[in-house]
Amino acid sequence: MPRPAEAISHATSPLESTWKDHCGTIDLEENEFLVSEPYAAKLNLAAIQELDKFVALVGGAWAISANSEHYPGQTIRIVIAETPRALLSFQRHEEANVNAAERANASASAN
Repeated sequence: MPRPAEAISHATSPLESTWKDHCGTIDLEENEFLVSEPYAAKLNLAAIQELDKFVALVGGAWAISANSEHYPGQTIRIVIAETPRALLSFQRHEEANVNAAERANASASAN
């Protein structure tokens, strides 16, 4: 049986959507997340509405983050989780990473 993110990725493969680009998965704290990192300039209201409709159909939760790893500054990260609680755990983890990076940068600048 496919894992949830694999199933979602397979189910969305026929879509020619601007929200589905540079896809992958992240495993974190016993949760699996589908990640898409589309170019921010290509994302529009229709794509967001399609994303929202898709996630509502499969019964998940989603969020957008500026912390994309594909092409920082040009792409954004869309995270799809099975539940709002799982999504919240991802967001807390991401916030902790951003805060740690900011502290490290501040420390390096001070030296």
